[in-house]
Amino acid sequence: ENDALTYSFDDAFDATYTEANYNKITSLYEMDPSTGAVSVKSGATLDYESADSVLTIRVKVVDDAATTSGVGKDSAYAVVVLQIVDQNEAPVVRDTSFTVDENVLAGTEVGQVVAMDPDIKSLVFGVLKYSIVETDVPFAIDNQGVITVSADSVLDFETKPSWTIHVTVTDGFLPQTVEVVIMINDLNEPPHIEEPEDKYNVVENTSNGVVFASIKVADLDGDDGRTTLTAKLENL
Repeated sequence: ENDALTYSFDDAFDATYTEANYNKITSLYEMDPSTGAVSVKSGATLDYESADSVLTIRVKVVDDAATTSGVGKDSAYAVVVLQIVDQNEAPVVRDTSFTVDENVLAGTEVGQVVAMDPDIKSLVFGVLKYSIVETDVPFAIDNQGVITVSADSVLDFETKPSWTIHVTVTDGFLPQTVEVVIMINDLNEPPHIEEPEDKYNVVENTSNGVVFASIKVADLDGDDGRTTLTAKLENL
């Protein structure tokens, strides 16, 4: 007697089990004809987030022994569902840079760190949270990845022309940390009168050209190439 069985994905197509469906399954999986074991095909990549996460096909099993009448072989069919189980994947995020003006107010938006979670279909893995690693920087970040200035007038090009911070993005299980460089845009600022007096006294009959007061003025934009300051008296 021959009690061997032969297993295969059924290639008899109909409206339910189409040729396209058969081609998709056989591009991802293969079946051992002797045991019926299904395995991932060499070189194939299974992706839960794809449209191929659940596929259904008929399996054909043929009894290799001839029928008692000596004509043909007996066959049986079963429907098999091949379902990919989700595994958590780390968020995808890259180093980035932004530019913001100096002297801006708290709440000013700097830019948005854009991250993508491959597990977007998952209610468990697909929610991202953002945080800034450093605690001593004048920036904040929300759960949309938007970075804002956290205090009024703390960004000063002349003191610190750029900031480098690190942002961690996590789905609650797998964190990813990237570098964010924030360039401070230099703005022209008015000259600053240092320790001005409320009034300056001058002796009567003082001759022309005699210096009786000195007003010290500093230009905070000393490196901007505009080094000449002009002064005039008003409301005399």
